[in-house]
Amino acid sequence: MLRAREQQVFTHRHIANLFHGDSVKASLVFFSNLERKAEDREPEIFVVGHLDCGGVKGAYGVAHGNEVLHPDLRQWLDPLIAFSKEIGPDGGVDRLTGENIRQQVKNVLQALAVQGVEHKIGVHGYLYKGDSGFAHLVSETYPGRPTHSNS
Repeated sequence: MLRAREQQVFTHRHIANLFHGDSVKASLVFFSNLERKAEDREPEIFVVGHLDCGGVKGAYGVAHGNEVLHPDLRQWLDPLIAFSKEIGPDGGVDRLTGENIRQQVKNVLQALAVQGVEHKIGVHGYLYKGDSGFAHLVSETYPGRPTHSNS
């Protein structure tokens, strides 16, 4: 649950929660929403992934198995496939999901730095667990503070 009024929350969804900071879509999100400061707080970005994510499963399957994906989906998931190979198969899809959230928080921070607004915006990474119905903090950063990650 969020404590926010109308037009204070903007949602954007991607396959496997991937954030490509160099995309036109990403620029539009930043320009149109991050300058809209809430009256009583600084803007914040939440990257929320979930267990049992089909995109993460697909990327893991390509990286560590013999799964074949449609070329368009494969192209979108290539960064996650490479990341999965980099961290290895230990921990399986659930570990990859958490690591992916951490990586996407970093990607958002890099995109904010390009826009020159990284010092104004808090970025948080959460993992939603459907069995419990709760989202658990994975990674966060606040303006002027180092990134904090939970294992």
